[in-house]
Amino acid sequence: MVLLHSSCSNEIDYQSPEIKRRLVVYSIMQVNNDLGIYVGRTQSLKDKDVAFVSDALVTIVDQTTNVCDTAILTDQDGVYVSNLPLKEGHHYSLCVEAPGFDAVYASDYIPAKVEISSATFQDPFEYSSSDALFMGLLTLKFQDNVAEKNYYELLPVHRGTGSSGEVVYSRIRPFRISNEIVSVDSEAQNSPQSILFDDHLCNGKELVLQIKIQSGGAPFIFLRNVSETYYHYQKSLYTHLYTQPENGDLMFPVEPLGLFSNIKNGFGVFSSFNQSGFQSTSK
Repeated sequence: MVLLHSSCSNEIDYQSPEIKRRLVVYSIMQVNNDLGIYVGRTQSLKDKDVAFVSDALVTIVDQTTNVCDTAILTDQDGVYVSNLPLKEGHHYSLCVEAPGFDAVYASDYIPAKVEISSATFQDPFEYSSSDALFMGLLTLKFQDNVAEKNYYELLPVHRGTGSSGEVVYSRIRPFRISNEIVSVDSEAQNSPQSILFDDHLCNGKELVLQIKIQSGGAPFIFLRNVSETYYHYQKSLYTHLYTQPENGDLMFPVEPLGLFSNIKNGFGVFSSFNQSGFQSTSK
C-alpha cells in the first residue's frame, strides 16, 4: 500500500487483517424488462483477482404469484439474467448462493406507474450570469396517489436520434429546482444529478413543479416512481460520490461512509422503479 503526501511518497508494509468475503449483488427491477443481476464479491486492498462471481445460483421469486425462476449467467462479467415477468404492484424476493460464501437474500416491490399530466417549457426564461447562459423554465404536473407512500426521481433529458436511427437521451445540465418539496442545484457542490424526493409534504395532491434548465429546446422528462429501497440507496450513493476528498493531503480524515444496502448477509441493492416519459411543449 502506498500513501502519498505532498511531494513525497513512502511505501508501507501494510498487513491488512483478514476480512470475511461476502457477496455483492446489484439489481434494479423494471416492468416488462428482463431482470439483470450482477453478482460479485468483496475485495481487500491487495486482492487483484476479478470481482465477479461466475458460479452462483441466483433464484428470483414473485411472492405475489409464487412463481420462481433461476437466472442464467449470460457472459463472464458476473451478470445473470432472469426472464421472470416483472409486474407493477408485485413483490419479489432474491436469493444468491455461491461456493465459499454465505447465501444472501433481499426483497422489494415494484411501485405503480405515475404519469405526467402536462409539461410546458418557456424558453428563454432568464439569463444566468453565474453560468453565462440562458435558462428556460419547465413546468410539469402530476397527481400523487394518496393511498401510498411514494418516492420519486425526475430526470430531464434531451431526446435525439443516434447514427443508426435509435433513440438516444442526454442528461441536461445545469438544472435548478427550489420549493417546499425539493431543492436541487445541479451546479452546486455535492449536488445529485437527478431530482429525488418523497410525497410527505404533498400526499394525495397534484404536484406542480418548476425546474430551470439550460435553453436548447423543449426537454423530455422521465418520471420514476421508485421503491423506498431505491430511494435510500440513491441518496446514500450521491452522498458517497460527492463527499470524497479530492485533495491527497486529506485522505482518510474520517471513517468511510457505508452505502445503504438491503442485501442480507452481503452488500449491494435489490430495488426497483416504474418509469413514465413525457415530451414537454414549448410556449
